[in-house]
Amino acid sequence: MLLLSTCARSHVTEPRPAGSPLTSTELAARKRQLARIVDKHTGSAHFTRGMNSETIEALANAATKDDLPVLEELLADHDRIVAMTAAEVLIRFGEDGRPALERGQALARARGDVNGEMMIEERLHPLRPSTMPPHPRPR
Repeated sequence: MLLLSTCARSHVTEPRPAGSPLTSTELAARKRQLARIVDKHTGSAHFTRGMNSETIEALANAATKDDLPVLEELLADHDRIVAMTAAEVLIRFGEDGRPALERGQALARARGDVNGEMMIEERLHPLRPSTMPPHPRPR
């Protein structure tokens, strides 16, 4: 991803080196940009907005490793579809995305956001064995 920064003296836009941290203004702009991508690719069924594979693919294709801090901030977005899609994309980053998910979960816990905390928990530990006994099948 090539980001642009403005040179203070000449008001000329110069390319930002990959991997350099974003300013708060650039972070907010990138956050809005990624949230718009999610919103544009959100599906609906039965008159309800929802995330689907197209939503996840669109955000995954738009995001790079440089966007990990932005995706982490999107975990706390008031729009649950944006937050869930960001979590799914962070999972796709594997071990690079895990710390962002863990920090997002801790933040949700500190805010008392049980839904956000559990949404991230489900993505961090999708195959955790259930503590509930198996449900008997009808005969």
